[in-house]
Amino acid sequence: MAERAAVIAEEIADAFAEEWRRWYREAESALTEPYGFLAMTGLTWLGPEAVEVPGVPGRWRTDDGGVVVDLAPGESLRLGTDPGTGEEITGRLVVPTEDGGPRVWHGRVLVEVVHRPEGVFVRPRDPDNPRRTRFAGTLSFKPDPRWRLQGVWTPPEGDGTVSLPSALAGVTNHYGDAGTVRLDVAGRTYDLALIRPTQAQARLVFRDATSGLTTYPSGRYVDLRLPADPAEPLVVDLNRARNFPCSYSPAPTCPAAPPQNVLDVAVTAGARYVRRDTP
Repeated sequence: MAERAAVIAEEIADAFAEEWRRWYREAESALTEPYGFLAMTGLTWLGPEAVEVPGVPGRWRTDDGGVVVDLAPGESLRLGTDPGTGEEITGRLVVPTEDGGPRVWHGRVLVEVVHRPEGVFVRPRDPDNPRRTRFAGTLSFKPDPRWRLQGVWTPPEGDGTVSLPSALAGVTNHYGDAGTVRLDVAGRTYDLALIRPTQAQARLVFRDATSGLTTYPSGRYVDLRLPADPAEPLVVDLNRARNFPCSYSPAPTCPAAPPQNVLDVAVTAGARYVRRDTP
C-alpha cells in the first residue's frame, strides 16, 4: 500500500512539473516577442525643449500635449501599422495620439510614444536588441507542488484604484483594485493586496526574504484567476511567480510591492534572478 501511494505521489508530482513547464514555455515566448520588453533600447522623457532620442532620427518635443518631431534633411520616419508600411514623413512629424492609430517606425525599430500622467516619453523597441537576441531564458526554482497555495479572497468594496510607485523615478502606476487574499505562506498568515492589470483578472505583487539575494530585488508577481464565488478558495501558485520586465530592461515602468505584500519568509519558488549587464 505504501509503495502504491509513493508511485501515485510521484505521478502527481511529474504531472505538476510538466504542466509548469508548458506554462513556463508560454511565458518565455511572450517575453521574447519581436517587439516585447526585451526589444526596448531606452527611455527618453520629452518636454517643450527639443531633445534627441538615441538611435532615432529627429529632435523631439512636446507641444500642447502632443509630440512634434523635427527631422533634418535626409532624415525620415514612417507612419504605419507595420515596419516598411505606411507614409514616409520628412521635415516635421506630428505624432498621432489616438489609441490604435498608426505607429512611428525607424526601419524595423518601433518608436513607442507613451503618455503618462507624469509626462510623455519615447521608448524605442528594436527586435535586434542584444537583450532580446542573446536572451538565455529566465532562471527558476524547481517546481514544487507545496508552493501551490489556496487562499481566502475578499473582493473589493467598489471600483477603486491602487497606486504603486514605479521602478522608474517620478512615475506612479495606477491599477484597478482586485481586493485582498488571506494566504498562509511558510507557516505565516498574510493579508495581501491584489491589483487588476489589463493582462489579468488579478495580480499579486510581492517581495520576500529572497528578494535581492536569489530573486529580483524589487519583487515578483503572480497572475491569478479569481473564483466565481468568493466562498471558493483562490489558488495562488507561487511556482508561477515571474520577474517584472524591469529585471530584463531599464525601460519598463514596473510597480513596487505594496508594504503589506512584503513577506518576511523565503519564497523559494518561481523566477530567480542573476544580474546581466548585456547592453
